[in-house]
Amino acid sequence: MKENPLKSMAYGLRGGGMALPSYLNPLGVPPTGEKAFVQPVLAANGTLGGSSFAVAGSSLWDGDYWWAFDNDAATRWHSSGGMPQWMTIYNPEPLKLRKLTITTSSNSGHKGITTGSVLGSNDNVSWETIAGFSNSVTDGGATFDIPVNSGKFFKYHQLHITGSAYSTWIGTCAVIAEIKLDAVTPAEFLYN
Repeated sequence: MKENPLKSMAYGLRGGGMALPSYLNPLGVPPTGEKAFVQPVLAANGTLGGSSFAVAGSSLWDGDYWWAFDNDAATRWHSSGGMPQWMTIYNPEPLKLRKLTITTSSNSGHKGITTGSVLGSNDNVSWETIAGFSNSVTDGGATFDIPVNSGKFFKYHQLHITGSAYSTWIGTCAVIAEIKLDAVTPAEFLYN
């Protein structure tokens, strides 16, 4: 009987083993746990599907998409007018999202988003709805949580916005100062 080459490779490194992410678990070994995701503070944007954290969105009136992840409540993503709007968040290592914390922009009387959903995908094509939300805390500068607790790992998460309390001459807009992700990454496996 032929031996599995992955098993040989994994068990052949007796001098300390080899760590593999859980989504590359060829031997079906149970996970050792999950680790907390440390969200990067962006000073520039990455590329969706690339090797670093990245964001993209449906439209841009003011600011930039990545400004919602720069840890600066004075900057913002401001969509153009019309609903729905969306923001896609990419992390090269899959995340199990527990919650999103949204901070509304406090500039010029901006109001917060009111309704929408959170979606997950591993290919940025096929999406699964993992949470819905309705928010009544819409004052400028306000913070609110969107509980997710999906139980699944995804490389892409999308905040799909269907309603906002902020309207201007260009129409109803989504305006977000900051997004914080409460998530975990897959456990590492150690083969010895």
